Amino acid sequence: MALPLSFSLPTLAPRAPLSSFKRLPSRIPTVKALGVFPSKGIDHKRAIRIRPCSALGDLTSSLTSAVTTTVAVAADTAATVVDTTTTTTTETAEVTRADFPADFKFGCATSAFQTEGSGTEGGRGPATWDSYIQDATVDGTEIAVDSYNRYKDDVQLLKNMGVDTYRFSMSWSRLLPDGTIDGGINQEGIDFYNNFIDELIANGITPFVTLFHFDLPTALNTKYNGFLSIDIVEDFKAYADLCFKTFGDRVKYWATINEPQVWGQYGFTNTAADANAATDPYVSSHNVILAHATAAKLYKNTYQVKRIIFFREPNEPHFTVSSILSSYNYLCTGTWTNKRDTSHCNCSAGADVQGYLMWALMDCVEMGSGYAVRFGLNYTDYLNDLVRTPKKSAAWLKDFLASTTST
Repeated sequence: MALPLSFSLPTLAPRAPLSSFKRLPSRIPTVKALGVFPSKGIDHKRAIRIRPCSALGDLTSSLTSAVTTTVAVAADTAATVVDTTTTTTTETAEVTRADFPADFKFGCATSAFQTEGSGTEGGRGPATWDSYIQDATVDGTEIAVDSYNRYKDDVQLLKNMGVDTYRFSMSWSRLLPDGTIDGGINQEGIDFYNNFIDELIANGITPFVTLFHFDLPTALNTKYNGFLSIDIVEDFKAYADLCFKTFGDRVKYWATINEPQVWGQYGFTNTAADANAATDPYVSSHNVILAHATAAKLYKNTYQVKRIIFFREPNEPHFTVSSILSSYNYLCTGTWTNKRDTSHCNCSAGADVQGYLMWALMDCVEMGSGYAVRFGLNYTDYLNDLVRTPKKSAAWLKDFLASTTST
């Protein structure tokens, strides 16, 4: 999932009154976006307000990423790839499940704040993204797509598609409301993730946990400006240790920090009046790397199961420091290409590609775009009790995973 630095939204006319929400607040929340992450504070004068949308029907829009790659999203329609130079149609040979190793993992992915919601339900403490999702009817809290209460339904979506892996993130502030062990562990948060993990395993789904997906506890941001301070390293280590110790008997795949170069580089650029765009991205990226390496070393030395993962984009340079290079067992990359075909090509070329986790399981709030784009394999009806309905892409995936004959 890439964060666009610039974007445009389609003009949408609501097809039903926004007051028709049942479990949601009386209107879709307004999302404020700067095109960068709310990591150090918000300059509201420069914020761009995204108007509420009706969220009906699959939207087809385009976003321009940081590398000016235009991506079509949320379209479940058949497409023909055309070479703009020769204007000839390019066909891709059919790929089936049988073309991948038997233990190759196919799954879906989401993050906590985009699905669970940003409310205080279950003892969760505030996180930095909460202030970006505001609704006056509920004092600034929001339930996103309410996966906190509907995780069992989400697991059934995974099972019905036939996938075997689910990557989700844990909310740091749900487990540690003020971001620290000394501030107290939230047992309700522990119970929630225990139940969630158990539900996945009971349905044959391998849990794949991301420790940090951009939702920093507000308390740490207030205390020392989060990843702009070296103090974040020890607090992240303590948080990671709690997760490894509490859930590691069932979770064997861990990702430390999602898209570290996105959080480090774009998350600390012009997000506040006192931001220093010349140095903040480098300072934060330095501390992101140290936090990852420290958590990974802890896992290797104490818990020993070799399943630590560091997410990066394909164009990010490899780190040359040996302590960093040795701090992950698996390296996950993300692109805006056809990942299924790319994964198959890489496997065929001899690369040790071991899985493909699709973003996202269902339509949910998106960074920088609110509810105006739909990446989900399953449609979320924002105007009808957040009902999830499989899209054509979910049906395609189910058929693909059931295919056994290579062509």
